[in-house]
Amino acid sequence: MVGCSASTEQHAEPKMPIPEYATKSNPALYRGDADKTKTSPEHVMEEADPVSESNKQEEIVWVERIVSVMGYKVQVYSTTDLDDAMQKREELSLLLDSATVEMVFNAPYYKLRIGNCIAKSEADTLKAALQSKGIMDAWIVRDKVLQTLRKRVEKN
Repeated sequence: MVGCSASTEQHAEPKMPIPEYATKSNPALYRGDADKTKTSPEHVMEEADPVSESNKQEEIVWVERIVSVMGYKVQVYSTTDLDDAMQKREELSLLLDSATVEMVFNAPYYKLRIGNCIAKSEADTLKAALQSKGIMDAWIVRDKVLQTLRKRVEKN
Protein backbone atom coordinates (compact mmCIF):
# COMPACT_ATOMS: atom_id res chain seq x y z
CA MET A 1 0.00 0.00 0.00
CA VAL A 2 1.43 3.33 -1.05
CA GLY A 3 0.46 6.58 0.63
CA CYS A 4 1.65 9.85 2.03
CA SER A 5 2.50 9.53 5.64
CA ALA A 6 4.90 11.28 7.93
CA SER A 7 8.07 9.44 8.54
CA THR A 8 9.14 8.91 12.11
CA GLU A 9 12.72 9.67 11.15
CA GLN A 10 13.84 13.27 11.64
CA HIS A 11 16.09 14.59 8.88
CA ALA A 12 18.24 17.36 10.25
CA GLU A 13 19.76 19.74 7.74
CA PRO A 14 23.50 20.14 8.14
CA LYS A 15 24.48 23.40 9.79
CA MET A 16 26.37 25.73 7.48
CA PRO A 17 28.88 28.30 8.75
CA ILE A 18 27.74 31.93 8.61
CA PRO A 19 29.46 33.77 5.76
CA GLU A 20 31.87 36.53 6.76
CA TYR A 21 29.86 39.28 4.99
CA ALA A 22 26.76 38.41 7.03
CA THR A 23 28.54 38.98 10.34
CA LYS A 24 29.89 42.39 9.31
CA SER A 25 26.70 43.94 7.89
CA ASN A 26 25.10 46.96 9.52
CA PRO A 27 21.30 47.05 8.99
CA ALA A 28 21.20 50.70 10.05
CA LEU A 29 22.89 51.62 6.77
CA TYR A 30 19.90 50.30 4.83
CA ARG A 31 17.24 52.07 6.91
CA GLY A 32 18.76 55.49 6.50
CA ASP A 33 19.88 55.56 10.14
CA ALA A 34 23.54 55.97 9.20
CA ASP A 35 23.51 59.68 10.12
CA LYS A 36 22.18 58.89 13.61
CA THR A 37 25.12 56.60 14.35
CA LYS A 38 27.81 59.21 13.68
CA THR A 39 30.17 59.87 16.54
CA SER A 40 32.65 62.21 14.91
CA PRO A 41 33.69 65.30 16.95
CA GLU A 42 32.21 67.67 14.34
CA HIS A 43 28.82 66.00 14.67
CA VAL A 44 28.86 66.24 18.47
CA MET A 45 29.82 69.92 18.33
CA GLU A 46 26.91 70.73 16.01
CA GLU A 47 24.41 69.16 18.38
CA ALA A 48 25.81 70.88 21.46
CA ASP A 49 25.88 74.41 19.99
CA PRO A 50 22.74 76.27 21.22
CA VAL A 51 23.37 79.25 18.90
CA SER A 52 23.13 77.17 15.73
CA GLU A 53 19.92 75.55 17.03
CA SER A 54 18.20 78.92 17.40
CA ASN A 55 19.25 79.98 13.89
CA LYS A 56 17.89 76.86 12.22
CA GLN A 57 14.68 77.38 10.32
CA GLU A 58 12.39 74.58 9.33
CA GLU A 59 12.30 74.15 5.60
CA ILE A 60 8.83 73.36 4.25
CA VAL A 61 8.59 71.38 1.05
CA TRP A 62 5.42 70.56 -0.89
CA VAL A 63 5.35 67.16 -2.56
CA GLU A 64 2.89 66.77 -5.42
CA ARG A 65 1.58 63.52 -6.80
CA ILE A 66 -0.78 63.15 -9.74
CA VAL A 67 -3.26 60.29 -9.48
CA SER A 68 -6.00 59.01 -11.75
CA VAL A 69 -9.46 58.88 -10.14
CA MET A 70 -13.01 58.51 -11.40
CA GLY A 71 -14.62 61.83 -12.19
CA TYR A 72 -16.40 63.66 -14.99
CA LYS A 73 -15.54 65.18 -18.36
CA VAL A 74 -17.66 67.05 -20.86
CA GLN A 75 -17.84 65.33 -24.23
CA VAL A 76 -18.34 67.79 -27.07
CA TYR A 77 -18.02 65.67 -30.20
CA SER A 78 -18.08 62.07 -31.42
CA THR A 79 -17.34 60.74 -34.91
CA THR A 80 -16.00 57.69 -36.74
CA ASP A 81 -13.83 59.80 -39.08
CA LEU A 82 -10.31 60.58 -37.80
CA ASP A 83 -9.80 63.56 -40.12
CA ASP A 84 -13.11 65.07 -39.02
CA ALA A 85 -12.17 64.58 -35.37
CA MET A 86 -8.74 66.23 -35.87
CA GLN A 87 -10.30 69.22 -37.65
CA LYS A 88 -12.96 69.67 -34.95
CA ARG A 89 -10.27 69.40 -32.26
CA GLU A 90 -8.29 72.27 -33.83
CA GLU A 91 -11.45 74.42 -34.07
CA LEU A 92 -12.29 73.77 -30.42
CA SER A 93 -8.72 74.50 -29.30
CA LEU A 94 -8.88 77.90 -31.00
CA LEU A 95 -12.33 78.65 -29.55
CA LEU A 96 -11.38 77.56 -26.01
CA ASP A 97 -8.04 79.21 -25.27
CA SER A 98 -7.22 77.71 -21.88
CA ALA A 99 -8.98 74.33 -22.15
CA THR A 100 -7.25 71.18 -23.33
CA VAL A 101 -9.28 69.19 -25.82
CA GLU A 102 -8.60 65.49 -25.32
CA MET A 103 -9.22 62.92 -28.05
CA VAL A 104 -10.28 59.44 -26.94
CA PHE A 105 -10.59 56.48 -29.31
CA ASN A 106 -13.14 53.82 -28.39
CA ALA A 107 -13.54 51.75 -31.56
CA PRO A 108 -15.05 52.87 -33.90
CA TYR A 109 -15.59 56.34 -32.34
CA TYR A 110 -13.23 59.29 -31.88
CA LYS A 111 -14.50 61.34 -28.95
CA LEU A 112 -13.49 64.87 -27.98
CA ARG A 113 -13.63 65.60 -24.25
CA ILE A 114 -12.81 68.60 -22.10
CA GLY A 115 -12.11 68.96 -18.38
CA ASN A 116 -10.93 67.08 -15.32
CA CYS A 117 -13.85 67.47 -12.91
CA ILE A 118 -13.95 65.59 -9.63
CA ALA A 119 -17.53 66.60 -8.74
CA LYS A 120 -20.53 66.54 -11.05
CA SER A 121 -21.33 70.14 -10.11
CA GLU A 122 -17.96 71.20 -11.62
CA ALA A 123 -18.85 69.36 -14.82
CA ASP A 124 -22.27 71.08 -14.89
CA THR A 125 -20.57 74.48 -14.61
CA LEU A 126 -18.13 73.57 -17.40
CA LYS A 127 -20.96 72.34 -19.62
CA ALA A 128 -22.86 75.62 -19.11
CA ALA A 129 -19.73 77.62 -19.97
CA LEU A 130 -19.23 75.59 -23.16
CA GLN A 131 -22.87 76.09 -24.16
CA SER A 132 -22.52 79.84 -23.64
CA LYS A 133 -19.64 79.75 -26.18
CA GLY A 134 -21.88 78.08 -28.77
CA ILE A 135 -21.10 74.39 -28.17
CA MET A 136 -24.67 73.18 -27.73
CA ASP A 137 -24.01 69.43 -28.21
CA ALA A 138 -22.07 68.96 -24.97
CA TRP A 139 -22.87 66.24 -22.46
CA ILE A 140 -21.32 64.98 -19.23
CA VAL A 141 -19.61 61.58 -19.18
CA ARG A 142 -18.06 59.58 -16.36
CA ASP A 143 -14.35 59.05 -17.02
CA LYS A 144 -10.97 58.82 -15.31
CA VAL A 145 -9.55 62.24 -14.49
CA LEU A 146 -6.20 63.43 -13.16
CA GLN A 147 -6.08 64.85 -9.64
CA THR A 148 -3.08 66.53 -8.04
CA LEU A 149 -2.49 65.64 -4.39
CA ARG A 150 -0.24 67.95 -2.37
CA LYS A 151 1.42 66.98 0.88
CA ARG A 152 3.40 69.27 3.17
CA VAL A 153 6.72 67.83 4.34
CA GLU A 154 8.85 69.59 6.94
CA LYS A 155 12.59 69.10 6.71
CA ASN A 156 14.55 69.55 9.91
